[in-house]
Amino acid sequence: MSKFLKKMLRLKQEEVSKGMQSLPYKELIKRIDIRSSTPGHFSSALASGGAVIAEVKYSSPSKGSFQITHSVKELVAQYQNGGASAISVLTEPYYFNGSYEKLELVRSSTNLPILQKDFIIHPWQIYRGRAAGASAVLLIAALLEDSHLQDLYHQAQQLGMDCLVEVHNGEELARLRRLSPKIIGVNNRNLNTLEVNLDTCKDLAKSLPKDTLKIAESGIKSSQDVQRIAAAGYHGILVGEALVTSNNPGTVIKEYQRQFKKSGAHL
Repeated sequence: MSKFLKKMLRLKQEEVSKGMQSLPYKELIKRIDIRSSTPGHFSSALASGGAVIAEVKYSSPSKGSFQITHSVKELVAQYQNGGASAISVLTEPYYFNGSYEKLELVRSSTNLPILQKDFIIHPWQIYRGRAAGASAVLLIAALLEDSHLQDLYHQAQQLGMDCLVEVHNGEELARLRRLSPKIIGVNNRNLNTLEVNLDTCKDLAKSLPKDTLKIAESGIKSSQDVQRIAAAGYHGILVGEALVTSNNPGTVIKEYQRQFKKSGAHL
């Protein structure tokens, strides 16, 4: 496990401990019951191909705070008008300036499926995200032992949520054989150096299970990037920085989708 993930693990353990005191399971279950169902189904929104998961992201460990002029509601409106298939919302506060409150705000602004993006280590985080309106949850293979990953995966399923299981290399991908996740995300970011290399998703493409929805993550900025990813056989992309820093993120989404259509991949 990288130094970054080890530090994040400690922070998350503290966060969960405090969270369970302020919002115990009993209260979260009430909120889930009131919400009753999660608007939109994440996996079905990606299945047709050419999917853009547009992210609400205000900072990152490698770049710090972004220069963003759009409010959360403005971003969501742009994403929806641009034809995004789903929206990813950071709930990680320490490095990404995310929060469950932002997730709740996004849910109140759209019926699109929402991915809760965080460093998930405990079922409480999944309950908290579900109560806030998440349709799916990100699970990072590099952060979790196999049994832990399986437990969290099944916990999310029991709450009616999809899981995007994230890998960074072939070793992590091999660990997923027994789990057989419906959606696999390949992250182009090296968690040791935080550097991005788009060859990561290209190199792993042929090793991904044929019946799995394949999503490329991180470092996707240009039409050329999307062309390469579509040609490699991915169903969609998860994009944050390139959208939140754009004056017209909706237009950018439409251009990304145009590149998928040109490739004819999964469409």
